[in-house]
Amino acid sequence: MTIKLGLCAGSLVLTSSLLASFSAQAAVLNPADLPGAIQGCEATANCSANTASHLDLPGMTAVEVSRYDAGTGTLTQSWLLRYDLFAPSSNRYWDNYDGTGGTTTVTPYTGNIWMEAPQLLDLSGANLFSVYTDQISPDPDSGNPVPDSTFVFSMAALDAMNGGASYYNSGNDGSGAPVIEQGNLGVVDGIFTCVECGIDVSLNLIGLDYSSGAASFTADGRAQLLQYSDFFDTFSSDRNFYVSPVPVPASVWLFVSGLLGLWKLAHKKRAI
Repeated sequence: MTIKLGLCAGSLVLTSSLLASFSAQAAVLNPADLPGAIQGCEATANCSANTASHLDLPGMTAVEVSRYDAGTGTLTQSWLLRYDLFAPSSNRYWDNYDGTGGTTTVTPYTGNIWMEAPQLLDLSGANLFSVYTDQISPDPDSGNPVPDSTFVFSMAALDAMNGGASYYNSGNDGSGAPVIEQGNLGVVDGIFTCVECGIDVSLNLIGLDYSSGAASFTADGRAQLLQYSDFFDTFSSDRNFYVSPVPVPASVWLFVSGLLGLWKLAHKKRAI
């Protein structure tokens, strides 16, 4: 199920009859509901979000954002997507500072996570995707010396067409350069870690299809929008953000069914 979207003479054109099954005004969305970074941008007149004509789609709400660059005089348009968080969204923190093997603390996340994505891909350059976490409780970035609720990533058009990208940095050995660095996701801003620490990041463009170069909304079987972790010899902090319920694998259901069968058989023998 895909909804194709395009722009014509400055207006939003929906080129799929499937839109009839969704409501363009199913829920009230006020400017105050938007991420703080978008509200701040609107306050300076550098962008505007059209909350009056948002689309409520399965699993997410889409708002059109227009950004004006006074330096270049250009206007760009993007989609601002709001997702509900589902379990097991959480921060899994492992602490081994005392050298005894460590303890793990799991802190669940609730609320909404937002992602701003371009309506049209730059086929020859980097494409920016911003993730806003200020409507998540507790704050995923609390405790960091430089807390930030806006994460900015970049990826090539081909990676966006393939649905996402990832980046891994093992940390450095004191020389200043990472021992291992790989991936196709650019981390532009927002993720803070210590100089010696490694990071592991993946961003999945849930609900977006860029196969044509323009954004389409589509059903998506993936559940995890964003994962990022930082780690060192004595600690690790692994944050995961799921925007749809994680299905139980069929193998687990088969195992449960088998256990249920054994339980019934044992119960039957005791009854004889």
